Amino acid sequence: MKLLLVLALAVAAVSGNICDGQSAESAAEYATIKNTVLAVSSVVMANCNLDSGAEFSSLLVTDSCLKIFSEGYCYYDKAAVLYAVLPVSYGVLNSDVANIASLGNTLCAEAEACYAPIKEAVRKCIDADDSFLPNVIESATFYYKSAVESRVESYASDNSDTIVGTLIDIAMKRFTSFNDINAFFLEQTAGTGIEDDAAAAVASFKEVASLFCSSGCTDQTASFLNAIFGYMDKSSNCNDAAVFCGGCQAKAAKFLKNKGSIPCCLMDVADYAIAGGEAVYAKYGDQIENVRDYLGAEFSAKPKLIAIIEELRDNALAQMACLEKVYNAAGSCA
Repeated sequence: MKLLLVLALAVAAVSGNICDGQSAESAAEYATIKNTVLAVSSVVMANCNLDSGAEFSSLLVTDSCLKIFSEGYCYYDKAAVLYAVLPVSYGVLNSDVANIASLGNTLCAEAEACYAPIKEAVRKCIDADDSFLPNVIESATFYYKSAVESRVESYASDNSDTIVGTLIDIAMKRFTSFNDINAFFLEQTAGTGIEDDAAAAVASFKEVASLFCSSGCTDQTASFLNAIFGYMDKSSNCNDAAVFCGGCQAKAAKFLKNKGSIPCCLMDVADYAIAGGEAVYAKYGDQIENVRDYLGAEFSAKPKLIAIIEELRDNALAQMACLEKVYNAAGSCA
């Protein structure tokens, strides 16, 4: 678990420029998506004008936000091609490092500048008008019902024999309005203090993320990632990155024992994330189990899908155990 998280975090620390060489077709599709988002936000947030008199949607086209949106789309566009062929090797993962890194570095540089004005504008609109949030919910619901719901229903129907299609169908039958979602949330979290926990978690995450972005960890993690991915890709017994146990496990263990160590700054972030996940489960484990039991009952009429889910779960747990074993034997950080 820890090693997997360390590798994922390491990817986000390497430099790169993901949108270089974007095709005209891809750029046109991005423009269509962006314009759709702006049009929807203009409708949903129509009652939240800025002090300047500009529409709320103008906050989504600041330089910082546009950099995040464009890089996010460029990453999706390239990943769709890169991961279209299975199995995915560590060589393929290595070739994606620059793409993920470019997005990660953009988020480090621009996320706060994009998010802060949006948060402040929403806060002011909430404080100024008690009907603001109900109006937003009503507008969003209207848009979903008129422009999205039928497509989602169609997808669920066409994919009823898949896990994703079944989950969508369950959600659409269980939640027919925002009030249903809100009631379910309140039922599951009553008396837990989740609002305070969420606020504390956001503040803590921002602090850790800021430290990760500003601590000078980039060069160390870049060197580590390139070295371990490249080393693992050379093994004839490590051809599928989805199967860590066995050849990949042996190769990773050998690297961490003889070739290199996980950077301490990266390990600090990983340990924080793991501790946070354990704390969430310790406090909200009953709620998580309730949701799992509910989904289990809903899937009961589809034994083939249940078998697939159990196989995926068992395999994931086995791979995580192998990762944990390698991490625990890795020794001290560098």
